[in-house]
Amino acid sequence: MFVGLGFGVPRGIRTLDGQNHNLELYQAELWAPQSGYVLQFSKRRGPKPACYRATVQAILLLFAAVTLAPCQPVGVGLKVGLPLSDAVDLVSVSFRTERPSYTIGPFLEVRLPANLAIEFDALYENFRFDRIGQTTARVSSWQFPLLLKYRIGHGRVRPYVVGGAAAYYIGDIPDEFSRFGNSFFNGGGVFGGGVEVKLGPLRIGPEFRFTRWVIDKSVSTPLASLKLNQSQTHFFLSASF
Repeated sequence: MFVGLGFGVPRGIRTLDGQNHNLELYQAELWAPQSGYVLQFSKRRGPKPACYRATVQAILLLFAAVTLAPCQPVGVGLKVGLPLSDAVDLVSVSFRTERPSYTIGPFLEVRLPANLAIEFDALYENFRFDRIGQTTARVSSWQFPLLLKYRIGHGRVRPYVVGGAAAYYIGDIPDEFSRFGNSFFNGGGVFGGGVEVKLGPLRIGPEFRFTRWVIDKSVSTPLASLKLNQSQTHFFLSASF
């Protein structure tokens, strides 16, 4: 993409300081190849006041920012995953829990030059707490990873790696584990990789992801011992535009 823009004023303009100035014509050139962006300024003639020159340059920079914004492709999509590890470890003869049966959530991706991208996910899970012979409680959790993604190559089939950080929230914890808290926040690091297949505007592919949470949270009661699993692994299928 190439964009050209020129600003100019007539010669002999009188400014507020009462002086006459021969003003320049400024031109900005914006070129956005795949590898990056180049913004160049050039002048056509004569000196002009520094304040006026700074104003023109600020206008040109604003124009460049507005023009470049659509050049950053933004993708939106959906991830559906299968947890390969338990969210919590529970030791009890009165309670039992099960691994979340699925993970699902939307994601947003800003695609940058040099095969890079920034991805933000909002991933939901829920799992059960059963008190044997009595009640069942549903525990909800959200993960919010913010990741840097690097795609390898330029074909229709492209492997990639991701890495970053994530926030973790667990809510609706049963009252029997009130010392754990009815809700809990955590954070940690994320690393993974996958393969992306481009089919027209659609991008699909599998991904494996490993997360290590920072806080080792555990609680014991007379009936059970509950511990957050700090290491979690997921398998995802994603689709985006």
